[in-house]
Amino acid sequence: MKRKLLIFFAFVCGSAYAQNAAPVVSNVTFSVATGTVTVMYDVIDFENQEMEVTLRASNDGGKTFTIIPRVVTGDVGTGITPGTGKQITWAAGAEQPSANLNNLIYRVIADDGEKADIAAVIAQITSGKILEKFFNVYGNNHPRSQEHYNQTRDYIHQYYAGLGYAARRDTFMVTDREGVNIIGVKPGLMREDSSILLTGHYDTVEPTPGADDNNMSVAIVMEAARILKDYQFKNSIVFANWDLEEIGLLGAYYYAISPNSVGLKSVLNFDGISIYNEEPNSQSVPTGFDLLFPEAYEKARIDSFRGNFITLIGDAKSAALNAKAVEYANLYTPSLRYIDLTCPDPSCAIATDLRRSDHAPFWDRGIPSVFFTSTTEFRTPCYHLACDTSYSIDFSTKVIKLATAMLIDEAQPIHAGFAQSQNTSAITKISKDNGWFVSTPYPNPVNVHAFFTVGLGEADKVTIEIIDVQGKKVADVFNGNLSAGSHTIAWYINNSVSEGMYYAKVQSVKGLSKTYPLMVQPTHDYGHGH
Repeated sequence: MKRKLLIFFAFVCGSAYAQNAAPVVSNVTFSVATGTVTVMYDVIDFENQEMEVTLRASNDGGKTFTIIPRVVTGDVGTGITPGTGKQITWAAGAEQPSANLNNLIYRVIADDGEKADIAAVIAQITSGKILEKFFNVYGNNHPRSQEHYNQTRDYIHQYYAGLGYAARRDTFMVTDREGVNIIGVKPGLMREDSSILLTGHYDTVEPTPGADDNNMSVAIVMEAARILKDYQFKNSIVFANWDLEEIGLLGAYYYAISPNSVGLKSVLNFDGISIYNEEPNSQSVPTGFDLLFPEAYEKARIDSFRGNFITLIGDAKSAALNAKAVEYANLYTPSLRYIDLTCPDPSCAIATDLRRSDHAPFWDRGIPSVFFTSTTEFRTPCYHLACDTSYSIDFSTKVIKLATAMLIDEAQPIHAGFAQSQNTSAITKISKDNGWFVSTPYPNPVNVHAFFTVGLGEADKVTIEIIDVQGKKVADVFNGNLSAGSHTIAWYINNSVSEGMYYAKVQSVKGLSKTYPLMVQPTHDYGHGH
Protein backbone atom coordinates (compact mmCIF):
# COMPACT_ATOMS: atom_id res chain seq x y z
CA MET A 1 0.00 0.00 0.00
CA LYS A 2 1.80 3.13 -1.23
CA ARG A 3 1.49 6.58 0.29
CA LYS A 4 2.07 9.78 -1.63
CA LEU A 5 4.57 12.31 -0.37
CA LEU A 6 2.97 15.38 1.19
CA ILE A 7 5.87 16.69 3.19
CA PHE A 8 9.08 17.90 1.56
CA PHE A 9 12.20 19.51 2.87
CA ALA A 10 15.59 20.25 1.37
CA PHE A 11 18.43 21.83 3.30
CA VAL A 12 20.76 24.16 1.48
CA CYS A 13 23.03 26.87 2.82
CA GLY A 14 25.52 28.03 0.22
CA SER A 15 27.33 30.48 2.48
CA ALA A 16 28.53 27.68 4.74
CA TYR A 17 29.07 24.99 2.12
CA ALA A 18 30.93 26.89 -0.62
CA GLN A 19 27.83 27.19 -2.83
CA ASN A 20 27.36 23.43 -2.93
CA ALA A 21 23.66 22.57 -2.88
CA ALA A 22 22.54 19.78 -0.60
CA PRO A 23 20.96 16.65 -2.11
CA VAL A 24 17.24 16.85 -2.85
CA VAL A 25 15.11 13.90 -1.73
CA SER A 26 11.52 13.66 -3.00
CA ASN A 27 8.57 11.38 -3.70
CA VAL A 28 8.95 9.10 -0.69
CA THR A 29 6.41 6.26 -0.70
CA PHE A 30 6.27 2.90 1.04
CA SER A 31 4.59 -0.49 1.05
CA VAL A 32 4.31 -3.13 3.77
CA ALA A 33 4.11 -6.89 3.26
CA THR A 34 4.60 -9.68 5.86
CA GLY A 35 6.87 -7.76 8.18
CA THR A 36 8.91 -6.13 5.40
CA VAL A 37 8.79 -2.42 4.57
CA THR A 38 9.82 -1.20 1.14
CA VAL A 39 10.53 2.53 0.95
CA MET A 40 10.83 4.17 -2.48
CA TYR A 41 12.32 7.60 -3.14
CA ASP A 42 14.01 9.87 -5.69
CA VAL A 43 17.19 11.81 -5.00
CA ILE A 44 19.24 14.28 -7.01
CA ASP A 45 22.50 16.03 -6.32
CA PHE A 46 23.39 18.91 -8.61
CA GLU A 47 27.10 18.21 -8.22
CA ASN A 48 26.38 14.53 -9.00
CA GLN A 49 28.14 13.42 -5.82
CA GLU A 50 27.75 10.06 -4.16
CA MET A 51 25.73 10.23 -0.95
CA GLU A 52 25.13 8.44 2.30
CA VAL A 53 21.44 7.59 2.61
CA THR A 54 19.78 6.84 5.94
CA LEU A 55 16.28 5.69 6.88
CA ARG A 56 14.43 6.82 10.01
CA ALA A 57 10.83 6.30 11.13
CA SER A 58 8.32 8.08 13.36
CA ASN A 59 5.63 6.55 15.55
CA ASP A 60 4.17 9.85 16.80
CA GLY A 61 2.84 11.46 13.64
CA GLY A 62 6.19 12.97 12.64
CA LYS A 63 6.99 14.78 15.88
CA THR A 64 10.11 12.69 16.41
CA PHE A 65 12.01 10.21 14.24
CA THR A 66 13.65 8.00 16.85
CA ILE A 67 13.01 4.60 15.25
CA ILE A 68 16.27 3.49 13.61
CA PRO A 69 15.78 0.61 11.14
CA ARG A 70 18.93 -1.51 11.25
CA VAL A 71 18.32 -4.55 9.02
CA VAL A 72 18.14 -2.55 5.78
CA THR A 73 19.29 -3.28 2.24
CA GLY A 74 19.10 -1.64 -1.16
CA ASP A 75 19.77 2.04 -1.90
CA VAL A 76 20.86 2.85 1.62
CA GLY A 77 24.22 3.47 3.27
CA THR A 78 27.28 4.96 1.55
CA GLY A 79 28.05 5.29 -2.14
CA ILE A 80 24.49 5.98 -3.27
CA THR A 81 24.30 7.77 -6.63
CA PRO A 82 21.56 10.22 -7.67
CA GLY A 83 18.52 8.79 -9.44
CA THR A 84 14.83 8.02 -9.40
CA GLY A 85 13.04 4.90 -8.26
CA LYS A 86 15.49 4.23 -5.43
CA GLN A 87 14.40 1.53 -2.99
CA ILE A 88 15.19 0.57 0.61
CA THR A 89 14.03 -2.73 2.11
CA TRP A 90 13.68 -2.94 5.88
CA ALA A 91 13.33 -6.41 7.38
CA ALA A 92 11.26 -4.97 10.18
CA GLY A 93 10.00 -8.34 11.35
CA ALA A 94 13.52 -9.34 12.36
CA GLU A 95 13.67 -6.33 14.69
CA GLN A 96 10.12 -6.80 16.02
CA PRO A 97 9.17 -3.11 16.31
CA SER A 98 6.18 -2.52 18.58
CA ALA A 99 4.53 -0.07 16.16
CA ASN A 100 2.15 -0.82 13.32
CA LEU A 101 4.39 -0.55 10.25
CA ASN A 102 1.56 0.90 8.14
CA ASN A 103 1.12 3.77 10.60
CA LEU A 104 4.76 4.87 10.66
CA ILE A 105 6.09 7.90 8.81
CA TYR A 106 9.32 7.10 6.95
CA ARG A 107 12.06 9.69 6.43
CA VAL A 108 14.87 9.32 3.90
CA ILE A 109 18.00 11.42 4.53
CA ALA A 110 20.71 11.95 1.88
CA ASP A 111 24.06 13.45 2.91
CA ASP A 112 26.70 14.38 0.33
CA GLY A 113 29.44 14.62 2.95
CA GLU A 114 30.30 18.29 2.39
CA LYS A 115 31.91 19.86 5.45
CA ALA A 116 30.45 22.97 7.04
CA ASP A 117 32.56 26.12 7.08
CA ILE A 118 32.18 26.99 10.77
CA ALA A 119 33.81 30.39 10.29
CA ALA A 120 31.21 31.27 7.64
CA VAL A 121 28.36 30.22 9.92
CA ILE A 122 29.44 32.23 12.96
CA ALA A 123 30.17 35.25 10.75
CA GLN A 124 26.38 35.60 10.46
CA ILE A 125 26.16 36.50 14.17
CA THR A 126 25.78 40.27 14.47
CA SER A 127 25.87 42.67 17.38
CA GLY A 128 22.79 44.44 16.03
CA LYS A 129 20.70 41.28 16.08
CA ILE A 130 21.88 40.49 19.61
CA LEU A 131 20.86 43.97 20.78
CA GLU A 132 17.37 43.58 19.27
CA LYS A 133 16.79 40.57 21.49
CA PHE A 134 18.57 42.10 24.47
CA PHE A 135 16.27 45.11 24.59
CA ASN A 136 13.23 42.85 24.41
CA VAL A 137 14.25 40.98 27.58
CA TYR A 138 16.07 43.80 29.40
CA GLY A 139 14.53 44.64 32.74
CA ASN A 140 13.67 43.08 36.07
CA ASN A 141 12.47 39.52 35.52
CA HIS A 142 11.23 38.72 38.99
CA PRO A 143 7.82 37.81 40.50
CA ARG A 144 7.47 41.33 41.90
CA SER A 145 7.73 42.65 38.35
CA GLN A 146 5.24 40.09 37.11
CA GLU A 147 4.13 41.91 33.97
CA HIS A 148 7.65 42.21 32.56
CA TYR A 149 8.48 38.71 33.79
CA ASN A 150 5.56 37.29 31.79
CA GLN A 151 6.37 39.41 28.75
CA THR A 152 9.92 38.05 28.75
CA ARG A 153 8.66 34.47 28.96
CA ASP A 154 6.21 35.05 26.11
CA TYR A 155 8.83 36.73 23.95
CA ILE A 156 11.43 33.96 24.31
CA HIS A 157 8.84 31.23 23.74
CA GLN A 158 7.39 32.93 20.66
CA TYR A 159 10.86 33.61 19.30
CA TYR A 160 11.86 29.94 19.32
CA ALA A 161 8.51 28.94 17.86
CA GLY A 162 8.89 31.57 15.16
CA LEU A 163 12.21 30.04 14.12
CA GLY A 164 10.43 26.73 13.56
CA TYR A 165 11.76 25.00 16.67
CA ALA A 166 9.74 22.75 18.92
CA ALA A 167 9.10 25.39 21.58
CA ARG A 168 7.65 24.64 24.98
CA ARG A 169 7.40 25.79 28.60
CA ASP A 170 8.49 23.37 31.31
CA THR A 171 6.78 24.37 34.55
CA PHE A 172 7.68 23.33 38.08
CA MET A 173 6.54 24.40 41.53
CA VAL A 174 8.76 25.71 44.32
CA THR A 175 6.99 26.52 47.60
CA ASP A 176 5.14 29.76 46.84
CA ARG A 177 5.91 30.20 43.17
CA GLU A 178 5.87 28.53 39.77
CA GLY A 179 9.04 28.26 37.73
CA VAL A 180 8.92 28.26 33.94
CA ASN A 181 11.82 27.09 31.80
CA ILE A 182 11.58 28.19 28.16
CA ILE A 183 12.87 25.57 25.74
CA GLY A 184 13.45 25.50 21.98
CA VAL A 185 14.51 22.23 20.36
CA LYS A 186 16.10 21.70 16.94
CA PRO A 187 15.80 17.92 16.39
CA GLY A 188 18.83 16.07 15.09
CA LEU A 189 18.47 14.24 11.79
CA MET A 190 20.46 11.17 12.81
CA ARG A 191 20.42 10.98 16.61
CA GLU A 192 17.36 12.90 17.69
CA ASP A 193 17.55 11.60 21.28
CA SER A 194 21.17 12.78 21.66
CA SER A 195 21.34 16.49 22.50
CA ILE A 196 23.59 19.49 23.14
CA LEU A 197 22.37 22.20 25.52
CA LEU A 198 22.96 25.96 25.12
CA THR A 199 21.72 27.82 28.20
CA GLY A 200 21.36 31.11 30.04
CA HIS A 201 18.88 31.88 32.83
CA TYR A 202 16.40 34.72 32.34
CA ASP A 203 15.32 35.52 35.91
CA THR A 204 16.95 38.38 37.84
CA VAL A 205 17.17 39.47 41.46
CA GLU A 206 14.59 42.02 42.50
CA PRO A 207 16.42 45.37 42.42
CA THR A 208 18.26 44.96 39.14
CA PRO A 209 17.39 45.31 35.44
CA GLY A 210 19.92 42.53 34.85
CA ALA A 211 21.88 43.79 31.85
CA ASP A 212 24.86 41.56 32.62
CA ASP A 213 23.13 39.10 34.97
CA ASN A 214 21.67 37.70 32.90
CA ASN A 215 19.78 39.34 30.06
CA MET A 216 22.74 39.55 27.70
CA SER A 217 23.23 35.80 28.06
CA VAL A 218 19.59 35.25 27.08
CA ALA A 219 20.07 37.42 24.00
CA ILE A 220 23.16 35.58 22.79
CA VAL A 221 21.52 32.17 23.22
CA MET A 222 18.63 33.42 21.10
CA GLU A 223 21.05 34.78 18.49
CA ALA A 224 22.72 31.38 18.19
CA ALA A 225 19.25 29.91 17.67
CA ARG A 226 18.63 32.38 14.86
CA ILE A 227 21.69 31.61 12.78
CA LEU A 228 21.47 27.82 13.20
CA LYS A 229 17.85 27.44 12.14
CA ASP A 230 18.69 26.79 8.47
CA TYR A 231 21.38 24.19 9.15
CA GLN A 232 20.98 20.52 9.95
CA PHE A 233 22.82 18.44 12.54
CA LYS A 234 23.14 14.79 13.43
CA ASN A 235 22.43 15.53 17.12
CA SER A 236 19.62 17.66 18.56
CA ILE A 237 20.30 21.15 19.86
CA VAL A 238 18.33 22.44 22.86
CA PHE A 239 18.20 26.18 23.52
CA ALA A 240 17.17 26.63 27.17
CA ASN A 241 16.50 29.69 29.30
CA TRP A 242 16.13 28.70 32.93
CA ASP A 243 13.93 30.24 35.60
CA LEU A 244 14.71 30.65 39.30
CA GLU A 245 18.48 30.46 38.95
CA GLU A 246 18.82 33.28 41.43
CA ILE A 247 17.24 31.29 44.27
CA GLY A 248 19.22 28.11 43.83
CA LEU A 249 19.69 27.06 40.19
CA LEU A 250 16.22 25.54 40.39
CA GLY A 251 15.27 25.58 36.72
CA ALA A 252 18.49 23.87 35.68
CA TYR A 253 18.21 21.31 38.48
CA TYR A 254 14.66 20.55 37.38
CA TYR A 255 15.83 19.82 33.83
CA ALA A 256 18.94 17.92 34.92
CA ILE A 257 16.97 15.39 36.96
CA SER A 258 14.12 15.08 34.45
CA PRO A 259 13.87 12.57 31.58
CA ASN A 260 14.82 15.44 29.26
CA SER A 261 18.45 15.02 30.31
CA VAL A 262 18.62 11.44 29.00
CA GLY A 263 20.98 11.44 26.03
CA LEU A 264 22.42 14.86 26.92
CA LYS A 265 26.00 14.96 25.64
CA SER A 266 27.25 18.39 26.72
CA VAL A 267 26.21 21.77 28.10
CA LEU A 268 27.41 25.30 27.30
CA ASN A 269 26.18 27.73 29.97
CA PHE A 270 26.36 31.55 30.03
CA ASP A 271 26.04 33.76 33.06
CA GLY A 272 27.34 37.31 33.43
CA ILE A 273 29.24 37.38 30.15
CA SER A 274 29.17 41.06 29.13
CA ILE A 275 31.40 43.04 31.53
CA TYR A 276 34.67 44.14 29.92
CA ASN A 277 37.26 46.51 31.39
CA GLU A 278 40.77 47.32 30.13
CA GLU A 279 41.76 49.21 33.27
CA PRO A 280 44.54 47.61 35.37
CA ASN A 281 43.28 45.99 38.59
CA SER A 282 39.67 45.96 37.33
CA GLN A 283 39.66 42.20 37.92
CA SER A 284 39.75 40.61 41.37
CA VAL A 285 39.95 36.90 42.22
CA PRO A 286 38.51 34.76 45.02
CA THR A 287 40.64 34.03 48.06
CA GLY A 288 42.89 31.03 47.43
CA PHE A 289 42.51 31.23 43.65
CA ASP A 290 46.27 31.55 43.21
CA LEU A 291 46.82 28.28 45.08
CA LEU A 292 44.15 26.25 43.27
CA PHE A 293 44.75 27.61 39.78
CA PRO A 294 48.28 29.04 39.61
CA GLU A 295 48.45 29.14 35.80
CA ALA A 296 45.19 31.06 35.46
CA TYR A 297 46.26 33.41 38.25
CA GLU A 298 49.58 34.08 36.56
CA LYS A 299 47.87 34.83 33.25
CA ALA A 300 45.71 37.46 34.98
CA ARG A 301 48.66 38.89 36.92
CA ILE A 302 50.84 39.31 33.82
CA ASP A 303 48.08 41.42 32.25
CA SER A 304 47.85 43.61 35.39
CA PHE A 305 44.53 42.04 36.43
CA ARG A 306 42.55 43.69 33.64
CA GLY A 307 38.94 42.54 33.36
CA ASN A 308 39.21 41.97 29.64
CA PHE A 309 38.81 38.19 29.28
CA ILE A 310 36.14 35.51 29.30
CA THR A 311 36.61 32.71 31.81
CA LEU A 312 36.12 29.15 30.58
CA ILE A 313 35.41 26.80 33.47
CA GLY A 314 34.99 23.05 33.56
CA ASP A 315 35.14 20.29 36.14
CA ALA A 316 37.27 17.15 35.84
CA LYS A 317 34.76 15.35 33.60
CA SER A 318 34.53 18.42 31.36
CA ALA A 319 38.27 18.71 30.69
CA ALA A 320 37.99 17.65 27.03
CA LEU A 321 35.10 20.04 26.39
CA ASN A 322 37.01 22.88 28.04
CA ALA A 323 40.05 22.04 25.92
CA LYS A 324 37.84 22.38 22.85
CA ALA A 325 36.79 25.84 24.06
CA VAL A 326 40.46 26.84 24.19
CA GLU A 327 41.19 25.33 20.77
CA TYR A 328 38.20 27.04 19.15
CA ALA A 329 38.92 30.37 20.82
CA ASN A 330 42.36 30.36 19.21
CA LEU A 331 40.94 29.20 15.89
CA TYR A 332 37.73 31.20 15.47
CA THR A 333 37.89 34.18 17.85
CA PRO A 334 41.62 35.00 18.13
CA SER A 335 40.95 38.53 19.39
CA LEU A 336 38.93 37.22 22.37
CA ARG A 337 41.10 36.98 25.45
CA TYR A 338 40.31 34.05 27.72
CA ILE A 339 41.46 32.36 30.90
CA ASP A 340 40.62 28.69 31.13
CA LEU A 341 40.61 26.54 34.21
CA THR A 342 39.55 23.01 34.98
CA CYS A 343 38.77 21.90 38.50
CA PRO A 344 40.79 18.84 39.54
CA ASP A 345 37.71 17.08 40.91
CA PRO A 346 34.28 16.13 39.54
CA SER A 347 31.58 18.76 40.19
CA CYS A 348 34.29 21.23 41.30
CA ALA A 349 33.46 20.75 44.98
CA ILE A 350 36.88 22.11 45.96
CA ALA A 351 36.13 25.57 44.54
CA THR A 352 32.52 26.37 45.29
CA ASP A 353 32.67 29.86 43.73
CA LEU A 354 32.93 28.12 40.37
CA ARG A 355 29.64 26.23 40.89
CA ARG A 356 27.45 29.31 41.16
CA SER A 357 25.46 28.95 37.95
CA ASP A 358 23.38 26.56 35.90
CA HIS A 359 26.21 24.30 34.77
CA ALA A 360 26.59 22.89 38.31
CA PRO A 361 23.49 20.61 38.18
CA PHE A 362 24.91 19.01 35.05
CA TRP A 363 28.36 18.62 36.57
CA ASP A 364 26.62 16.76 39.41
CA ARG A 365 25.08 14.40 36.83
CA GLY A 366 28.49 13.76 35.25
CA ILE A 367 27.57 15.61 32.04
CA PRO A 368 30.44 17.61 30.48
CA SER A 369 29.66 21.30 30.84
CA VAL A 370 31.57 24.54 30.27
CA PHE A 371 30.72 27.74 32.10
CA PHE A 372 31.32 31.00 30.17
CA THR A 373 31.50 34.03 32.47
CA SER A 374 33.16 37.42 32.82
CA THR A 375 33.12 36.69 36.59
CA THR A 376 30.42 39.26 37.52
CA GLU A 377 31.08 40.37 41.10
CA PHE A 378 34.85 39.94 40.66
CA ARG A 379 34.74 42.57 37.91
CA THR A 380 31.84 44.95 38.61
CA PRO A 381 30.54 46.68 41.77
CA CYS A 382 27.01 46.50 40.31
CA TYR A 383 26.53 42.77 40.76
CA HIS A 384 22.87 42.17 41.81
CA LEU A 385 22.27 45.92 42.20
CA ALA A 386 20.14 48.48 40.39
CA CYS A 387 23.22 49.74 38.56
CA ASP A 388 23.54 46.49 36.55
CA THR A 389 22.89 48.42 33.34
CA SER A 390 26.21 48.28 31.45
CA TYR A 391 27.54 45.73 29.00
CA SER A 392 30.04 45.31 26.17
CA ILE A 393 28.25 44.18 23.03
CA ASP A 394 31.49 43.58 21.10
CA PHE A 395 32.80 41.33 23.87
CA SER A 396 29.49 39.47 24.13
CA THR A 397 29.39 38.94 20.37
CA LYS A 398 32.82 37.32 20.41
CA VAL A 399 31.76 35.04 23.27
CA ILE A 400 28.72 33.69 21.43
CA LYS A 401 30.74 33.23 18.24
CA LEU A 402 33.17 31.04 20.17
CA ALA A 403 30.39 29.06 21.84
CA THR A 404 28.45 28.64 18.59
CA ALA A 405 31.54 27.25 16.87
CA MET A 406 31.78 24.70 19.68
CA LEU A 407 28.06 23.97 19.47
CA ILE A 408 28.25 23.30 15.73
CA ASP A 409 31.07 20.82 16.24
CA GLU A 410 29.36 19.09 19.16
CA ALA A 411 26.06 18.80 17.28
CA GLN A 412 27.84 17.49 14.14
CA PRO A 413 26.62 19.37 11.06
CA ILE A 414 25.26 17.36 8.14
CA HIS A 415 24.88 18.67 4.57
CA ALA A 416 21.74 16.78 3.78
CA GLY A 417 18.32 16.90 2.24
CA PHE A 418 15.44 14.79 3.42
CA ALA A 419 11.85 13.98 2.66
CA GLN A 420 9.29 11.80 4.33
CA SER A 421 6.09 9.92 3.72
CA GLN A 422 2.82 11.23 5.06
CA ASN A 423 0.82 10.21 8.08
CA THR A 424 -1.41 7.47 6.65
CA SER A 425 -4.39 8.53 8.73
CA ALA A 426 -4.38 12.05 7.25
CA ILE A 427 -4.06 11.48 3.51
CA THR A 428 -6.59 11.12 0.73
CA LYS A 429 -5.63 8.08 -1.34
CA ILE A 430 -4.75 9.38 -4.80
CA SER A 431 -3.19 7.48 -7.72
CA LYS A 432 -2.68 8.00 -11.43
CA ASP A 433 -5.00 5.07 -12.09
CA ASN A 434 -8.04 7.13 -11.16
CA GLY A 435 -6.96 10.31 -12.89
CA TRP A 436 -4.81 12.04 -10.28
CA PHE A 437 -1.22 12.84 -11.24
CA VAL A 438 1.43 15.54 -11.70
CA SER A 439 4.01 15.19 -14.44
CA THR A 440 7.61 16.31 -14.11
CA PRO A 441 8.00 19.97 -15.21
CA TYR A 442 9.44 20.33 -18.69
CA PRO A 443 11.95 21.56 -19.76
CA ASN A 444 14.34 21.45 -16.83
CA PRO A 445 16.58 23.50 -16.68
CA VAL A 446 14.18 26.33 -17.50
CA ASN A 447 15.42 28.96 -19.95
CA VAL A 448 12.25 30.77 -20.93
CA HIS A 449 9.27 28.77 -19.69
CA ALA A 450 8.27 25.50 -18.03
CA PHE A 451 5.11 23.42 -18.44
CA PHE A 452 3.25 21.62 -15.68
CA THR A 453 0.69 18.91 -16.41
CA VAL A 454 -1.82 18.16 -13.65
CA GLY A 455 -4.41 15.40 -13.74
CA LEU A 456 -7.48 15.61 -11.49
CA GLY A 457 -9.95 12.82 -10.79
CA GLU A 458 -12.55 15.43 -9.85
CA ALA A 459 -12.80 19.22 -9.67
CA ASP A 460 -10.28 20.68 -7.25
CA LYS A 461 -8.42 23.87 -6.35
CA VAL A 462 -4.77 23.75 -7.41
CA THR A 463 -1.77 25.92 -6.53
CA ILE A 464 1.65 25.86 -8.20
CA GLU A 465 4.40 27.85 -6.49
CA ILE A 466 8.11 28.37 -7.07
CA ILE A 467 10.11 28.16 -3.83
CA ASP A 468 13.76 29.14 -3.35
CA VAL A 469 16.27 27.04 -1.44
CA GLN A 470 15.52 28.88 1.80
CA GLY A 471 11.84 27.96 1.57
CA LYS A 472 10.65 31.42 0.46
CA LYS A 473 8.01 31.68 -2.26
CA VAL A 474 9.35 33.66 -5.23
CA ALA A 475 6.61 33.14 -7.83
CA ASP A 476 2.98 32.06 -8.18
CA VAL A 477 2.51 29.95 -11.30
CA PHE A 478 -1.16 29.13 -10.77
CA ASN A 479 -3.81 29.45 -8.08
CA GLY A 480 -7.33 28.50 -9.02
CA ASN A 481 -10.07 25.93 -9.56
CA LEU A 482 -9.73 23.26 -12.25
CA SER A 483 -12.23 20.73 -13.55
CA ALA A 484 -11.65 16.98 -13.63
CA GLY A 485 -9.22 15.91 -16.33
CA SER A 486 -5.74 16.82 -17.53
CA HIS A 487 -4.50 20.43 -17.56
CA THR A 488 -1.21 21.87 -18.82
CA ILE A 489 -0.10 25.13 -17.24
CA ALA A 490 2.79 27.26 -18.54
CA TRP A 491 5.14 29.37 -16.44
CA TYR A 492 7.01 32.13 -18.27
CA ILE A 493 9.90 33.15 -16.06
CA ASN A 494 10.33 36.65 -17.57
CA ASN A 495 12.48 38.51 -15.04
CA SER A 496 10.66 37.13 -12.02
CA VAL A 497 13.50 34.97 -10.70
CA SER A 498 17.26 35.00 -11.04
CA GLU A 499 19.46 32.11 -12.09
CA GLY A 500 19.72 29.31 -9.55
CA MET A 501 18.07 26.27 -8.04
CA TYR A 502 14.41 26.35 -7.00
CA TYR A 503 11.57 23.96 -6.22
CA ALA A 504 8.21 23.75 -7.94
CA LYS A 505 5.48 22.85 -5.45
CA VAL A 506 2.16 21.55 -6.79
CA GLN A 507 -0.70 21.08 -4.33
CA SER A 508 -4.45 20.68 -4.33
CA VAL A 509 -7.07 21.00 -1.61
CA LYS A 510 -8.02 17.32 -1.89
CA GLY A 511 -4.54 15.99 -1.29
CA LEU A 512 -2.52 16.00 -4.52
CA SER A 513 1.03 17.10 -3.71
CA LYS A 514 4.38 16.98 -5.47
CA THR A 515 7.61 18.95 -5.17
CA TYR A 516 10.21 19.00 -7.95
CA PRO A 517 13.71 20.52 -8.10
CA LEU A 518 13.91 23.08 -10.88
CA MET A 519 17.00 24.75 -12.33
CA VAL A 520 16.42 28.24 -13.72
CA GLN A 521 18.92 29.50 -16.32
CA PRO A 522 17.33 32.53 -17.99
CA THR A 523 18.32 33.26 -21.58
CA HIS A 524 16.73 36.73 -21.38
CA ASP A 525 15.17 35.95 -24.75
CA TYR A 526 11.55 35.75 -23.76
CA GLY A 527 10.08 35.76 -27.24
CA HIS A 528 6.96 37.78 -27.97
CA GLY A 529 3.21 37.60 -27.95
CA HIS A 530 2.81 37.02 -24.23
